[in-house]
Amino acid sequence: MAITKPREPGTSEVRRGRGRPQARPDDETRAVIISAARNEFAVSGYAATSMESVARGAGVSTKTLYRLIPNKAALFEAIITDGLDQFTTRIR
Repeated sequence: MAITKPREPGTSEVRRGRGRPQARPDDETRAVIISAARNEFAVSGYAATSMESVARGAGVSTKTLYRLIPNKAALFEAIITDGLDQFTTRIR
């Protein structure tokens, strides 16, 4: 989100928000995370899968992962929900 700070009448300076700009929208990042998590759970199982390994597989930081999905149970639930959504879309 850009902040406009007036400098002189008729002109304005646009300041960038804090941190690095997002590479992609949150919805796309969430989809990449869910895909990586699906793979991690299939290979390692629920107990052996860590949020760190999912973040690594998705190519995102753990901070980004936890911002979008709060914990491993919510991540597993997101995988199930995503699968059900895809299934119902195909049925329709």
